[in-house]
Amino acid sequence: MDLEFRYLRDFLAVVESGSLGDAARRLKTSQPTLTRSVKQLEQSVGGAVFDRMPQGMRPTALGRAL
Repeated sequence: MDLEFRYLRDFLAVVESGSLGDAARRLKTSQPTLTRSVKQLEQSVGGAVFDRMPQGMRPTALGRAL
């Protein structure tokens, strides 16, 4: 598993803020950069860590376990 600290930092920011846009602003990065980080985390852990919904993002069972 190739898991980097920044993936976990970004994951936690999305969990706490509930959306990629808010998390990106909080981390002072772009939304596309944060999206790539979440995708890399999902590749590392072998599954989706968020349910993407119109009103934001919610952790999946795998995301909650993480």
